Amino acid sequence: MSKRTKNLNRLGLALLIAAYFIFLIASRLHLIPADINIYGLFGFVVVAIVLVIGFIIVPAGEKKLFMRKGIGQGWSLNPRNIVGFLIYLVMMIVTLIGAFA
Repeated sequence: MSKRTKNLNRLGLALLIAAYFIFLIASRLHLIPADINIYGLFGFVVVAIVLVIGFIIVPAGEKKLFMRKGIGQGWSLNPRNIVGFLIYLVMMIVTLIGAFA
């Protein structure tokens, strides 16, 4: 894994941690209305950050549906593959529905 990929993975992890604490503080201070599900909203942010970081990390020519994960073991969806991108969009829609339902 290249140094650039490691740095982008660390940036994504830092953004996820920052988003978690921002949502936690905002919910405790009642800045987020009570009828909004904070967990669904956080899930949406997680999927959005993973999608954006995935677009930055994955080379433009890569078209496989599954790719090796940047952090940890296993496989991850490739956002540059049309099916992978559609799966990410469905996940974002489902988390938004969960946040506002």
